[in-house]
Amino acid sequence: MRTRCSYRCAVATQHSACPSTRLTFVTAHYPQTLFPLALLGLAVFWKGLMKAREKKSHSVTLAIQALILFLPTISRRICHSFRCSTYDQGDYSYLDADLGIDCNTTKYRLMLTYAGAMVLVFPLGIPLLTYQMLYKNRHGLNPRKWEAAMTDKEVEEKRKESIHDHPIGGIARIFKPHYM
Repeated sequence: MRTRCSYRCAVATQHSACPSTRLTFVTAHYPQTLFPLALLGLAVFWKGLMKAREKKSHSVTLAIQALILFLPTISRRICHSFRCSTYDQGDYSYLDADLGIDCNTTKYRLMLTYAGAMVLVFPLGIPLLTYQMLYKNRHGLNPRKWEAAMTDKEVEEKRKESIHDHPIGGIARIFKPHYM
């Protein structure tokens, strides 16, 4: 005999009569935020390995570009961790992104703490890191602004060298300074 699931059970898949094969918000949240960080760590490790062998590696540049590409998606998922809705005049509170997560539980509070830390890493940290790297390399990206006496050929050479040597160079390459 097949039993019917209640509405909450069908949404949350917590009842034994309901299949629980659905990927939950929490089980998807951790890998989607940790994988990009692991990828960046691996890229930094690989670059160090190549530098020790005196070879060039663009792994960090590619990892930073991938992080910037996926930043809106990751940031959106992180921000969905904070919004709960109340039901039955405030008796129940569930996460809007996954109605199977009760906002009054320890599991949710742990996820909320993790999401708070990830806000510092992704929506705030990655743009600030990118800005810091571009600011640090600003003299090489737009040399004419800092050394007005340079010829066009010297400016081009310094810019190419700076873009090639710096991890953020791959991103800066698509932008042209005001003098060109």
